[in-house]
Amino acid sequence: MRKVILVVTVGFFYLLLSQCFISGNKKGALPIKDFEVLAHRGVHVNWEKGSYDIATGCEAKHIYKPTHEYIENTIESIEAAFDFGATIVEIDIRRSSDNHLVVFHDDMLECRTNGTGHVNERSLEYLKSLDIGYGYTYDNGNTYPLRGKGIGKMPTLEEVLQDFPIKCF
Repeated sequence: MRKVILVVTVGFFYLLLSQCFISGNKKGALPIKDFEVLAHRGVHVNWEKGSYDIATGCEAKHIYKPTHEYIENTIESIEAAFDFGATIVEIDIRRSSDNHLVVFHDDMLECRTNGTGHVNERSLEYLKSLDIGYGYTYDNGNTYPLRGKGIGKMPTLEEVLQDFPIKCF
């Protein structure tokens, strides 16, 4: 058993040292220009890790204090992500009751919006009327810094693809 632990430990330190002292683009390694930069939901407000409410799935109630006014999955947040260097933006897609594809994270509307119910139970007209920044709070509901800033900003997939025809999603 001691030999196994010794071999594993020596192997670990060998790998660690080789990463520290071997540099350059080795044959077969990808040059840095071939890397993709993925933006999660565009530019968004981070939520406190470990505070996810598994019962409701509501991340918007556990965000850090925003340092910007971007709301995830909006045209503005997607554009900002590309402007900041993202090469791919991950977006979330839901179907409305009248068969439009909308870009929105949750199945339910209560967490992030001033709406109610499942996205797939609501028409595009209803979804477009919502404030998608309504539910975000970092201080247990004392303030809602994005409230009023997301009215009518739930885009359709068609709108996203029209605005960013050569971008990757």
